[in-house]
Amino acid sequence: MAFRRVFFTIMAAGILLAAVAPAHAEWLEAKSKHFTVVGDVSEQFLKRRTARLERFDAALRKLFPAMADTNLPVMLVDTPTDVRRLLGAPNGNIGAFFSPSPFGVFVVAPVRINEGLDVETAMFHEYVHHVFMGMLDAPLPRWMNEGFAELFAYTKVVDNGDVTFGVSSDRNYSLNRSDRWDIERLLDSDARPPSKFDFDQLYAKGWLAMHYLVFSGNRQGQLGTFTELLKRGQPQLEAARQAFGDLSKLESDLEYYRGRKTLPTKVLSKNQIGDIGEISIRRLSEAEAAIMPMRMQSMVGVTATTAPVVAAQAEPVATRYPADALVQRAFAEMQYDVRNYDAADSAIDRALAANADYVDALAYKGMLVGARAKRENRPELWPEARKWIVRANRLAPDRALPLVLFYDSYEAAVVAPPQNAVDGLRRAIVLQPSYTDLRLKLALRQIAAGDPVKARETLAPAAFAPHLEADNVMARLVQEIDKGLRDEALAAKVSELKMTAPNLMIQAESAKGEGEKKP
Repeated sequence: MAFRRVFFTIMAAGILLAAVAPAHAEWLEAKSKHFTVVGDVSEQFLKRRTARLERFDAALRKLFPAMADTNLPVMLVDTPTDVRRLLGAPNGNIGAFFSPSPFGVFVVAPVRINEGLDVETAMFHEYVHHVFMGMLDAPLPRWMNEGFAELFAYTKVVDNGDVTFGVSSDRNYSLNRSDRWDIERLLDSDARPPSKFDFDQLYAKGWLAMHYLVFSGNRQGQLGTFTELLKRGQPQLEAARQAFGDLSKLESDLEYYRGRKTLPTKVLSKNQIGDIGEISIRRLSEAEAAIMPMRMQSMVGVTATTAPVVAAQAEPVATRYPADALVQRAFAEMQYDVRNYDAADSAIDRALAANADYVDALAYKGMLVGARAKRENRPELWPEARKWIVRANRLAPDRALPLVLFYDSYEAAVVAPPQNAVDGLRRAIVLQPSYTDLRLKLALRQIAAGDPVKARETLAPAAFAPHLEADNVMARLVQEIDKGLRDEALAAKVSELKMTAPNLMIQAESAKGEGEKKP
């Protein structure tokens, strides 16, 4: 499968799995309506952690009923240090991380806090990004995206079942800096991105502005007017002046609000939130527990250097449990990552022999057949690849992976995807909204079909996604479309920007390099 760039330093391969391997491998899984949480922890801890996540989700749904019903996997490791080692960023300040990919979206978070970090704040922030990416029909400015996520990141979930929104953030230093941003600088931050020295202002001032506009009770309706003007294509500063009026007056209101001793909050009681549903706990099988450390690293990502380490550590487990479908499916991916294609084929066949209806194995089988068709230039294999993918889709129509693979099979075969494949890709975007490469795939197809207006609509939420650089190539292409670039000139710009979307049927040659990481 394709490797991708990451913005973290890759750690030494020899210690790759030491941080996440549990002491006694008694892994438990908690499953609720919207979360599946796995960790080497006590049942009491796991149930409480899952219940708090579910209650946060339930309270959000009271405010935003349009939130989609999804089930987010959460994998627990011991400390934030272990989180960073798993990610390959041992010297960063990451407390938890959210990983979107066509194979699924998941969170990695610590069990224990040892550095003054609040793991729930990090998780709530990223979860808000995830759910709202699927709700928005137009891109928001970066400051609104981050301000909105910060607004709900500090939510207080009380053991009695109450949830309090609007709790003050921990960004007092940023809000009190002598060189803190004013509202006009915030509104201009997409056009003039912050430097590393004032990047905190995007979050802090964004939080303050969103808190004031959402919870103060003042200026009711103005935020909605502002976002509606943005949807119509108004520049931010112009839209802000129309929606908020005199921006110097808005700035003085924000400064007064910043100086208040207490800020308003919104409390939802346990009764208002209602029942969060059942939380079931199961102990992972011996085979599942044994493969879990290697499986976690494979899911998070491997490089050309680390992939052989993971595969070698997984081999004894795969040998010990040849009839376990999950172990063999995971091992197939690890073998594919080191280009041991025959071993990957054998492992996926063992997974399907153990469970003929295992959706992940069916989809991965289709991917392996398609990858072989592409790699060996054997077009007669494409119908077989699609047969496996279609079977996976029929068993799990709301899984994004089979839909993405079906579309990719046509592009890898250098055949125009039929309408049902394009429709499937659109559905995959709904199911995996935070995996922005899916929007890029569809937008490139729309440009090829001569529909730049639709391409812009598709691309904009990805181009202005909160965790991308403000001048990313997708944002630059949107700007060119806005300038009126069309047809051959637009196709030339796509080529100039080297815009391509990863194809799961094509294993990137760059995987041989040290600086690439597989999703």
